[in-house]
Amino acid sequence: MVPSKYLSKILTNWRATLKKSLFLKKTGSPCVLIITSSAIRAVELNRSIKDFLDGKCKVAKLFAKHMKVEEQKKFLSKTNCQVGIGTPGRLLLLIKQGVLQLESLVAVVLDWNWRDSKLKRLPDIPEIRKDLVLLLKDFLIETVRGSPCKLALL
Repeated sequence: MVPSKYLSKILTNWRATLKKSLFLKKTGSPCVLIITSSAIRAVELNRSIKDFLDGKCKVAKLFAKHMKVEEQKKFLSKTNCQVGIGTPGRLLLLIKQGVLQLESLVAVVLDWNWRDSKLKRLPDIPEIRKDLVLLLKDFLIETVRGSPCKLALL
């Protein structure tokens, strides 16, 4: 399924969420967090969800390739972003440092079924799997449990 159509399907009240996020202007706390296996896939997904974002959303690119942690910290501390797209390792680091907040989340989307050139998925790559498990166990499961936040597999 096309990522923008998938997001539209799982986030039926996206317009209201977007309006609330733009009004509250909360920095460093995206409404949607998309977790990918690589920077290349994050960039690809960012391009493919432009229709869903509707031009009003700001996207935080939270991965390591060509992006320094300090730049991302500065961006998150100054920007009201509605979507965060990143890799487990970088997301984990930014959450631990306190610059990526999870309280505004309405959905956590795992890019589960996409395969890289070696046909490996997000959970198949050992280094990524370790960070993904820590991210889920230490932060995301607790955020999703008992809240309206959805956990979705793309």
